[in-house]
Amino acid sequence: MPSPARRLPSTGPTPGPITRLRASASPPRRGALALVSALVCLAATALPAPPADASTTVTVTEAENGKLDGWYMRTVADASASNGSAVRYDWPGSVRLKLMLPADADAITLRVRGDQCGGAPAYTLAIDNAPVADGTVASTSWTDRTYTAPLVAGTHSVDARYTNDHTEPWPNACDRNLYLDAVTFSASGSLPGNPPVPDGFVHQSGTQLLDGANRPLRLRGVNLGGWLLWEGWVWGQGFDYIGESAMMRNLSSLVGPAQAEQFRSDVRANYVTGSDFKAMSAYGLNVARVLFNYRLLEDDGQPFVYKQSGWGVLDRLVSDAKQANVYLVLDMQAAPCSQMYAFISDYVGPDFLWSSPQCQDRMVALWKTIAARYADQNIVAGFDLLGETIIGDAQLLALYKRVTAAIRGVDRNHLIIYEGNYMARTFDLFTALPDSNAMLSFHDYPWAFPGQDLTARMTGYDAAAKRLNAPQWAGEFGQSTNEDIQKYVTVFNSDPLMAGWAQYTWKQSPGFAALQTIQHTPASRKLIDWINDPSRPRPTLAEAEQGMSDFVGASRFENTVHDAKLRNILGATASTAPASAPAAATTPESTPPASTASAAPSSTSTASPPAPVSPGTAAPSKRAGGKAARCRRAPILRARGRTRTSSPRRRSNRRRSSAPKRRCRRTSVNATREEARDERFSDASGGARSCRTPRVQATAP
Repeated sequence: MPSPARRLPSTGPTPGPITRLRASASPPRRGALALVSALVCLAATALPAPPADASTTVTVTEAENGKLDGWYMRTVADASASNGSAVRYDWPGSVRLKLMLPADADAITLRVRGDQCGGAPAYTLAIDNAPVADGTVASTSWTDRTYTAPLVAGTHSVDARYTNDHTEPWPNACDRNLYLDAVTFSASGSLPGNPPVPDGFVHQSGTQLLDGANRPLRLRGVNLGGWLLWEGWVWGQGFDYIGESAMMRNLSSLVGPAQAEQFRSDVRANYVTGSDFKAMSAYGLNVARVLFNYRLLEDDGQPFVYKQSGWGVLDRLVSDAKQANVYLVLDMQAAPCSQMYAFISDYVGPDFLWSSPQCQDRMVALWKTIAARYADQNIVAGFDLLGETIIGDAQLLALYKRVTAAIRGVDRNHLIIYEGNYMARTFDLFTALPDSNAMLSFHDYPWAFPGQDLTARMTGYDAAAKRLNAPQWAGEFGQSTNEDIQKYVTVFNSDPLMAGWAQYTWKQSPGFAALQTIQHTPASRKLIDWINDPSRPRPTLAEAEQGMSDFVGASRFENTVHDAKLRNILGATASTAPASAPAAATTPESTPPASTASAAPSSTSTASPPAPVSPGTAAPSKRAGGKAARCRRAPILRARGRTRTSSPRRRSNRRRSSAPKRRCRRTSVNATREEARDERFSDASGGARSCRTPRVQATAP
């Protein structure tokens, strides 16, 4: 399985731990006491002494293996360097390294020296797009500078930048330069993570959410979109509005049904694994909302018969989450026969959930079976009954009541989560909640409400929570800039009625901000682009087979690229500090502190896990051209087809020009991702309708 990230050559991990022997001396003793003392000393010298500040080298890479970004940066021969050569920064610039850590690390060491001229050369260090430290090198000899940087095993990027070039004119000819030799990652212990989940179940107490030990709890985490329910845009390009069944149909026409089904099985086994949950825990996140397709467990040709392969996936999911102490919210995002005429619920027709009593019976029976299977699993925080729908309030409430009664027949413990109507935005359907152990869920994206601030909408969400005396959480938000996500998290964390949030989504192809970004290979990009839109260049069978293999590998956690800036917004609260002082062999000099600007306010829940120390917690910088409301000309999705527009990347580039911004002429409710991903639907005649003034029909298409 090839890695999409370029793996850098290294000198290889150094066996560890690195130890320092302690010297000791004893005063002379007399008689038997002296003999006993001598034997004790002999035994002590025969055994290895406990290490002081022991650390294990995880991996070492040479600076010259990175990308040299800047003028007059070059590799120079240096007999005193670890590999006989080093990078010399003649002018400001950076060495950019991308490498795979084979194990967790908690410190990074730069081996540096500098030409002194009017002061010492200065540098900055960033890891995974977030600042870690800045410092100066007041030594012309090689010296080690070590910084705390907790990093989960996997792909990481390092940027070591020279910042203060200085040259004095002839005849003095004093030139200040920086030299970088080896970059070493080491580990002295295990990374921080979530505390054990207490016995008991997550439950409601008025407008508060409590954990199993009756302590206030905020569920702060991510959605696992694109895994157990495929959406074309998550894997591909921004306007790839296509669902799982259509993607599978296209793939089957290319490689055959057997290979297509094997690919789906491989994705289910590799896209999310225990490594993902371990990373969530290390990032300070304590919940994953799992969007699943009913087809994982049930085929339309065999209603009410459930597939063991699907149970195997969910059982492993529960086990992996339990190991990492990460709560799960199970979300039926695609119900039998689909709750929306759209790709987001994998609609294929002709049956439709709201016009088919049998399909509703299947949904009720499936939830009852899921609840019975996981009734004793307290790592499951709750059941999110139905993802994003638009239907009459009475119809939605009636189905909610049926599913609730079925679940309570086999499971009295788990929290039940009710999404609002009209794409999880309104709660007018409830005069009271169908169950006393429940939570409300709303979804909110910035570009769904151009020109409106989130606080204006929070008033309505909060009013529903108060009226129904229930906690609430943002089941989905994100798909925007880091700046927008920072604003959302700040508002959510400061609202006492909020029981938490889940950012959308954990992992995806390059596009909007995500914690883990999939790095396509040429073969996987061509394959995914084609199964999302067959009007694009068609891969050969050999290319398709390579693309499937590449994508499975690229989607694994260790091959995805992490965004530490977003992690600091979502999970980290502690600041990064320099590790212990440089070893005695290095030139003495003070180690400047790393950036200590705090990130977004964190939850004050006593049950929420402590956030880990992270490599830099500086507030995220504004991304050039970032805008809360991205104006999109969205396609109209029809029951049996769709239209699409030009490439979002080309359109995005145009939007970043200096020309005045303007709002799109929309083809549906809002020109937003929620239109793109959530609000695309058509009426029975196939025409586009407005979400703000819906004309709900319960008839089949």
